[in-house]
Amino acid sequence: MIPDRTPHAHHRPADLTLTAASVLADRCQHPREVHLEFDGDVYELMSLQALAGHLDVRGRESNTIEITRRLCADSAERLETMDIEGTTYGHALEVTVVIPRNGWGGWGNEYAYVDVEARVPHGLGVAIRDSSGDVEIDGINLLSVDDSSGRIRTRRTTGDATIGDSSCDIRVSEHEGSLEIEDSSGMIDVRNVSGLVLIPADSSGDIRVHGAGDVSIERDGSGDIEVANVRNGVRISSDGSGSIHVSGVGPGGVDIGSDGSGNVKVVGVEGDFRVSRKGSGNVSSKDVLGMVEVPHR
Repeated sequence: MIPDRTPHAHHRPADLTLTAASVLADRCQHPREVHLEFDGDVYELMSLQALAGHLDVRGRESNTIEITRRLCADSAERLETMDIEGTTYGHALEVTVVIPRNGWGGWGNEYAYVDVEARVPHGLGVAIRDSSGDVEIDGINLLSVDDSSGRIRTRRTTGDATIGDSSCDIRVSEHEGSLEIEDSSGMIDVRNVSGLVLIPADSSGDIRVHGAGDVSIERDGSGDIEVANVRNGVRISSDGSGSIHVSGVGPGGVDIGSDGSGNVKVVGVEGDFRVSRKGSGNVSSKDVLGMVEVPHR
């Protein structure tokens, strides 16, 4: 996301403030608050590199980028090793949390984490990388989210975005643009996307897509799939197990390449409905205006 890796400036802004905070979380023996401000007119992209902790990113009309991080640690010594850095690469801003590796998260009586609140201009492209903790996003130009663990929730976002999560649920609501999601486990719930919803791989957990331009699910290991209100077409290349329910699809039709087990039900399709290979389970269709092709068993 950062086109030029040669830093033009590595700095803490002049208005950086460090203030003691009250109890910032259920477990925060030694807290500190860090506040940064940047001129949003200078930047086109922002890369946010977070570690352990909660992340909340919201868009706003102001051109100022504000980052508030609440640092928490089990000891004053560990707290002193934690920091936040802002680096400029041309028209891109990289904001990075610094936590000693032996202090991430919380094991026994040792812990270190940073809760982050970011307020950014609506048009600023934002790429997020987070190690653990929940991610909440609202009203921004989203480029990508890469999260190792923790729930991801986005709403009212724009842009051609990619979201990846190793575990936990992903929920997306009201996205203007295309969307690519890859999740190892946990539910995927997508609602009201103007463009293509692409899911290259999902190991386990249910997939629910309500409202999209097109839907393409390339590989799903297990869990139910429910797709509704798609303006063009739906393609499911490979599904291991779990039921498939598709309704309200436009002229692009419904194409299911391979389904291992579970029932398939398709209702209300302007185009064709096709299943190439089917294992166990029933296949039913209703109100399909085009051709229906299902394997005979």
